[in-house]
Amino acid sequence: MATFQERFNMLFDDSDLSQEEFGAKVGASKFQIFNWRSGRGEPDSEMMKVIAKTFKVNSSWLLGETDIKTPFDAETALTPGEISPADLALIRKFKSLSPSKQKAIEILTSDNEQSAAIDK
Repeated sequence: MATFQERFNMLFDDSDLSQEEFGAKVGASKFQIFNWRSGRGEPDSEMMKVIAKTFKVNSSWLLGETDIKTPFDAETALTPGEISPADLALIRKFKSLSPSKQKAIEILTSDNEQSAAIDK
């Protein structure tokens, strides 16, 4: 599983902000941002929540505890009636795959640099 430093750097790099701009968005100094990026400590739990909320990521993802990047959103979640039998069969098929095959599918369907590299 990834570390906070790795996830924070991913989030920071994706933001296209300077350390000063990133810090201003979350109420942290550029020195704190530098330290977090360098692996010299982590924000406290309140700051972690602010970072997660500001950049719309799951705080557990940020801590490296899960691979689910975005938090659950009840407004956009599907209800059982919205999932077709074909969708359900596809979900079951995915869940029956080995972890490495599931990861390969996640990479192929994600909007990140890894999938862009595969497309080339």
